[in-house]
Amino acid sequence: MLTEDFSIPPMPKLEKMIIEFGNIEFGNNDKITSKFVNLVNVPSLNELGLRFEYDTPSYLDLGDFKGTEKLKKLQIEHIHPKYTSQLAKLTSLEDLEISLWNERERVVEQNFEFIKSLKNLKKIKIGGGVHVSIFINFANLMEFIQPNLEELDCDIVYKED
Repeated sequence: MLTEDFSIPPMPKLEKMIIEFGNIEFGNNDKITSKFVNLVNVPSLNELGLRFEYDTPSYLDLGDFKGTEKLKKLQIEHIHPKYTSQLAKLTSLEDLEISLWNERERVVEQNFEFIKSLKNLKKIKIGGGVHVSIFINFANLMEFIQPNLEELDCDIVYKED
């Protein structure tokens, strides 16, 4: 399991980075254990993959994504909907694969509203679910999608208790 922060050291040639967490454990004083900083140290990064455990706790900080101007592809699994507003800053994205999970509340189409700001998207895979319930109005969800999209994949699940 990976813990503490992800302060990226200088890696000027790094183009692809995939990080899978597993169970996140917390240290003393509920400090942030997953903080993505110094992405400016990877100026060639064009693909980022992040896989979290279901219902990532509130100690996650995705940072400000400063230095991600070349990021074209993002794959992010099992992220809590409250973190999606930070993703709206990734305006260079062309390919997004995202799944939202929330153990306590419904995942709704408004949780995907950040997609409106991603005007360069050509390909998107939207997924997610919840162990409580899920309610996605497809027509409302499509209002967040740019018309120049070339590929769309929706994988929304519903699980009953």
